[in-house]
Amino acid sequence: MERSGNFYKAIRLGYILISILIGCMAYNSLYEWQEIEALELGNKKIDELRKEINNINIQMIKFSLLGETILEWNDKDIEHYHARRMAMDSMLCRFKATYPAERIDSVRSLLEDKERQMFQIVRLMDEQQSINKKIANQIPVIVQKSVQEQSKKPKRKGFLGIFGKKKEVTPAVSTTILHSVNRNVISEQKVQDRQLSEQADSLAARNAELNRQLQELICQIEEKVQTELQSRENEIVAMREKSFMQVGGLMGFVLLLLLISYIIIHRDAKSIKQYKHKTTDLIRQLEQSVQRNEALITSRKKAVHTITHELRTPLTAITGYAGLIRKEQCEDKSGQYIQNILQSSDRMRDMLNTLLDFFRLDNGKEQPRLSPCRISAITHTLETEFMPVAVNKGLSLSVKTGHDAIVLTDKERIIQIGNNLLSNAVKFTEEGGVSLITEYDNGVLTLVVEDTGTGMTEEEQKQAFGAFERLSNAAAKEGFGLGLAIMRNIVSMLGGTIRLDSKKGKGSRFTVEIPMPKAEEVPEKEIQTYIHREDRNLNVVAIDNDEVLLLMLKEMYAQEGIHCDTCTDAAELMEMIRQKEYSLLLTDLNMPDINGF
Repeated sequence: MERSGNFYKAIRLGYILISILIGCMAYNSLYEWQEIEALELGNKKIDELRKEINNINIQMIKFSLLGETILEWNDKDIEHYHARRMAMDSMLCRFKATYPAERIDSVRSLLEDKERQMFQIVRLMDEQQSINKKIANQIPVIVQKSVQEQSKKPKRKGFLGIFGKKKEVTPAVSTTILHSVNRNVISEQKVQDRQLSEQADSLAARNAELNRQLQELICQIEEKVQTELQSRENEIVAMREKSFMQVGGLMGFVLLLLLISYIIIHRDAKSIKQYKHKTTDLIRQLEQSVQRNEALITSRKKAVHTITHELRTPLTAITGYAGLIRKEQCEDKSGQYIQNILQSSDRMRDMLNTLLDFFRLDNGKEQPRLSPCRISAITHTLETEFMPVAVNKGLSLSVKTGHDAIVLTDKERIIQIGNNLLSNAVKFTEEGGVSLITEYDNGVLTLVVEDTGTGMTEEEQKQAFGAFERLSNAAAKEGFGLGLAIMRNIVSMLGGTIRLDSKKGKGSRFTVEIPMPKAEEVPEKEIQTYIHREDRNLNVVAIDNDEVLLLMLKEMYAQEGIHCDTCTDAAELMEMIRQKEYSLLLTDLNMPDINGF
């Protein structure tokens, strides 16, 4: 759960960081867009300013061309020129926001002076035209008078007027008038020409200065506009580069973060997967454990039922014969009853030994007792024991021994395996025979027991090695159903394997393979020497919570001439040990308040 929590925390943290970075990128993009919009707006203004510069340049050219037709101007042309000059003045005023006002005002003043001089020239030309009209009006009068004076031409004195003196001619009035008009016109024309020349020179100078200043103004404004435009272009380029670097850096950081997040998430996912796998395995193991526990509980219930049922029979026999002995007066019958009691006791003891053997093997408390022995000796022992049993049941027993060898193994356990297999084979075979085959090859002993008995189904084969399992063909047979379970545990303890092949109604075949190394030689059988002690001065103490068993032990040792003290608790035992020295201590392994160890 902790790993899962860390995993989801890492995912949430990764999403938060990615969201923050995306927000930063969005903010940066918005800021860049706003800056670019502002720069674009500035560029548009600059572009409009350039258009205005071009427009004022064009208007200035047109305005200059208007002065070329000054000789043909009338009142409307003067008004039109004034309107154009005022329009130019307004256009120049708009440049005061981007250019020094004094320069603009200087150009405006030049334009105003030019207009004034142009109007002065027009006025002079109008006056000249007025003089010309005045002369034109006076010339007809003078001409008429001149004609009248010519009709009164004076005559010569003398003969026929040829030789007479001419009479002095006095100038005519018309001639005098003409001379006077001529002098006046010439004088006025000179004055007007002088004024017109002065105005023209001044206008030319003004035009030159105006054109120079206008050209300089336009060039400077154009240069400033171009500089500002270039500056804004550089700002846009720098901003785009900066934005590219920022976006690239953020993208790189996002990719790095995604990579780190992927690694963390992949690692955590792998850990969670492993954790889930382990959890699944643990759950499966727990389920298997529950199933095993349930099977164990079922097995224990079955074991208790089987043990109770199987032990009840010899115990009932012992109890019954004990009652008969108490009532029987005949010694022969009493002896027979005692013999039956002993047989039932031996049978019960064998059952209990079988139970103890199973539980010790099942709990791993048994260890193999290895010793050198011949394989042929094991086979001979099994043949000797079961040949009479098979013959008595009308069955044949076939024994085959392969390669003989001296091996190092637990002989008693091997014989126990063969004994169990042959016992079951004879028990569940009604006709036909039983075969035993032993073979030793490559360090492995193979023991095969085959019969022609009832056989087993596949389901029964799966249950055959279970503890306290009694199959349908063994319902009427005595025993706990532990034979094959004990044999399987023995084979496992010896590191071997067991295999069952069976068909219902045709018999069964058990194959046991147990590894065992060869031994050099078989040691001579040790000579067991029993030493009979004449000294009966021995003291034994026994502790048990069963007083009947203590009384039996005390009587048994008394028959042998050995003194036996008994007690039922540890405090009493310790007091007895302090007061007396004992040769032997007998303890019960399982007591209510203390164990035998």
